[in-house]
Amino acid sequence: MTLFNKLGVGKSLTLLKRRAIKTDAGKMLTISIKNNEFTMMVDSGSSSMSISTKECIGGDEDFDNITVNLVDFENFIKSSEGEIKLEKNIDNLLIYDDEVSETMVHMENDYFYSYTGEDNHLKLSFSQEDSVYLMEALQSVDKNNPKFELNGVLLEVNENIVNIVSTDTRRLYLGENEYIGIQNGSEEYVSYILPRGDLEAILDTVKGSKEMYTISLDSENNLFFFESGTTVISGKLIGGKFPEYRRIVPNGFKFQFDFDKKEIEKKLKRIMKKAQDITITINPDSSAKFDGLLNSNTNTISASMPTRAYPEVEESITFALNIKFILDAIKFGDEDMSIKFNDKNIPFSVTHREQSQTIIMPIIL
Repeated sequence: MTLFNKLGVGKSLTLLKRRAIKTDAGKMLTISIKNNEFTMMVDSGSSSMSISTKECIGGDEDFDNITVNLVDFENFIKSSEGEIKLEKNIDNLLIYDDEVSETMVHMENDYFYSYTGEDNHLKLSFSQEDSVYLMEALQSVDKNNPKFELNGVLLEVNENIVNIVSTDTRRLYLGENEYIGIQNGSEEYVSYILPRGDLEAILDTVKGSKEMYTISLDSENNLFFFESGTTVISGKLIGGKFPEYRRIVPNGFKFQFDFDKKEIEKKLKRIMKKAQDITITINPDSSAKFDGLLNSNTNTISASMPTRAYPEVEESITFALNIKFILDAIKFGDEDMSIKFNDKNIPFSVTHREQSQTIIMPIIL
C-alpha cells in the first residue's frame, strides 16, 4: 500500500494531460513507485513525458509500470476528499480512500516510448532568458503541414552559436543565440527539428521556473531528451530537410523605421478587431499612419504615431503587412521595435532585439 499527496500529484496530472493527445496512446497513464518516488508517464506514440515526485508520504510497496486510463485516474483524484492509497492487485491497480475503492484494469501499452539520453550526445543548456527565443519561434511554426519539417522548430548548432528557426511559409523566425550552453558539440554544422507539440510541452513545464534545463539530441537515431528537475520529456525528432531559410533573409536593409513597442502594439490590437491587414504609410515629417484594409467600401479604421526613420524619407512610403504577424513578432519585446526593408514588394524584417528577427512576406497592393 502506498499513500500519496493528492495536491502534488494533481498538479503533475494537469501537466501530463496537456501533453496527452487524442489517440489511444494519449489516453494511457503509466505509473511506477520506487523508494517512495511516484512517477507518472503519458505517451503520444512518438514521444513521452514523465514526472517523478516525492509525493509519496508513506507505504511499503514498489511496483513498475502499471498502465491505466488517464481520465479514470484523474477523475478519482479530483473526486476524493481524503487520503488516497494505491495497491497493486495482481496486474491491476487498486486505488481507494475512506469512502470509495476502484480497481483500474492494466492496459497493454504498445505505444510506450522512452529515450533516456546518453552522456556523449549533444546537450544544450537553456536559461529562462534563452526560453524567450523558443517562445518566439513557436509563433511561426506551422500546424499539420504535409511537409512535416515545417511543423517544428529548427535547432541549428554551428560551433558556439545556436540558431533557432521556424517558418509557416508566410513568415520566418530567426534567433541567433551564443549564450546557450553547448556540451559535446563539434566544429561541424548539425541541425535538428524539434516537434511543435513537444516544444510546447517543454515550455509549459519550465514556465515560471528559474532553473536551467537541458535538451539532449541524438542525431544518429533522431531522438531528443529534455530534463528539468524531476520532469522528463523524450521522443522523436522530425526527419526531413528544413528549407534553405538563409535565401530569404536579407543581408542588409535600405530603410529602418523604429516605433515605441507598447504604443504600436496598443494601436494595432485595436485595428485588428476590424481588419486582418494594414497599410503603413511613413511620411517625411516622421509620422506613421496605419490604415486597416477592410472589405467594406464605407467603413474605415486608422491610427497614427511618431516614428524614427533611418534614413529620413523625402516622400511618403506605403506598404502593407499582416497585423497578427507584426504583433507575434514583438510579443516578447519590452521597449522599441523596428520594421526594416529594401522594397515594399519583398520580405520585411520585424525586430525588437539584435539577435532575432521575424521575416514577413508583404501584401502586394
